[in-house]
Amino acid sequence: MCGSSVVGEAIKGGCVLDRCTRCGHIERDLGRCPADHRDLAYGGEPTLDRIRLDLTHRELVRDGRPGRVLEIGYGAGSLLRRFLDDGAEVAGVDPDQLLVDVDPVVRAHGDLRVGGIEETADLPGDQDLVYGIHVLEHVDNPHRALAASHDLLRPGGRVSFLTPAGDGTAVERYGAAWWMLEDPTHVRFFTADSLTRAAEAAGFVDIEVRRLLLDSLSVDAASVARAVRPGPRPRGVLASRAVVASAVASLPIVLAQRLVRPRTRPTLHLLARRAGESGARGAVPPMDGGSMTTPPSAHRGIRRSVRLFSAFLVEQSDPHRFYSELAADSIDLLREHTGLHGRTVLDVGAGPREFARAFRQEGARYIPLDHDASVASVRDGGVVGDALRLPLADASVDVVFSSNMWEHVPDPEAVADELLRVTRPGGIVFLSYTNWLSPWGGHETSPWHWLGGQRAIRRYERRHGHPPKNRVGETLHRVSVRQGLEWARRSDADVLAARPRYLPDWCATVLRLPGVREVVTWNLLLVLRRR
Repeated sequence: MCGSSVVGEAIKGGCVLDRCTRCGHIERDLGRCPADHRDLAYGGEPTLDRIRLDLTHRELVRDGRPGRVLEIGYGAGSLLRRFLDDGAEVAGVDPDQLLVDVDPVVRAHGDLRVGGIEETADLPGDQDLVYGIHVLEHVDNPHRALAASHDLLRPGGRVSFLTPAGDGTAVERYGAAWWMLEDPTHVRFFTADSLTRAAEAAGFVDIEVRRLLLDSLSVDAASVARAVRPGPRPRGVLASRAVVASAVASLPIVLAQRLVRPRTRPTLHLLARRAGESGARGAVPPMDGGSMTTPPSAHRGIRRSVRLFSAFLVEQSDPHRFYSELAADSIDLLREHTGLHGRTVLDVGAGPREFARAFRQEGARYIPLDHDASVASVRDGGVVGDALRLPLADASVDVVFSSNMWEHVPDPEAVADELLRVTRPGGIVFLSYTNWLSPWGGHETSPWHWLGGQRAIRRYERRHGHPPKNRVGETLHRVSVRQGLEWARRSDADVLAARPRYLPDWCATVLRLPGVREVVTWNLLLVLRRR
């Protein structure tokens, strides 16, 4: 893949894989890795197929719902049907339909082609999203496929590919019994390094390779079954009762292992963008002024989290320290997406002067807004207003900043709509809030809010002799992580970041676990760019 030499690597079971000495990319010599038949998941267990479809669709729309979509290897058209139901224009190319009936609605309304993507130069080159689910491991020339995908995107458009991980632990653990070797058309297995190199060679920017926690949940059970019973198997073995039962029974162990050791995750997810504007066709390009020197993930590790939580513990006794730390961290987070010098920044739900000082030191025109005229920063030349009806014109500010305000309004989605309304196209919305089920969801009544909001209030009154400032149902509302993620999936903005605000970057995976994310996230950060 990178042009370096390859060496034959023998694995358990007698199979030999050719591995690059530099980037670790794996090529298969099928003459030395015979396979008796091909067994794909088509016709598999329906419930597992639906779960996998839901998870894959959710992964593809994490950064916003695209308007025009092209799938490489569309098969039965199930994913294209999801996008079609979302209101997108859909197209697809597939060199091998495997005799699978295509969804009739997709067939009627989609632009479907038979052939390789590199052979479809007449397709419109203005797609918002080009994606392929377990396709790159099948193609003879992935460089050509990625280059063709790049050319089919509009400037700023996104590409998304899922492919088996050649640098995971499965090759060493299962050897020739690894389920991904079952299909003889799996001719290559990427590593994170080789996949990044291939995307760079195709001209993509903002390249990220993730290891998916929830993809291919039954692959371990299937690999064990393949090791125990080598030899020919009937079509649809992934749907066999033994494999399904084993997958379900081992799921807690598999998930725990994948959380602790990311290399046990069997799927790589390539995310990248074509250089150019970000947002929909015709959108104003993103802001490019000011200093944008902080690289993503440069400092968001354990040390940062410990520093923030240490400041958090003294919020009541030393508020200046806490808010100074939080303001500085907020500036660092924003720098990853926009410069602030000369920009108009609206702080909705403004509070301490530390934020005003931090933004103005960056050269921003800072406008604090709050419904309470007694708020310190508002007294210093701010605006008194209702977050549900912001007293600003449409598309009038460059950056809207809102920190820990969402949980204090009765209609958070309506407030978030207002934040986006006053942001100019290409501008940034920074939204952060504490979700109800987090350890600090009840604010000063935490963690007793887990036993009930009213009970927590009564306990606080008994201990302190006065009611808490934050009272559930009045000044504090039960907002969830799910609410924020669902609101962010919209057609008029691109999601630039969605992660737990105070936790290390590697904890972002928890957002893909419904239920768990509500307790672990603590505080959700959403950064969007308006189209």
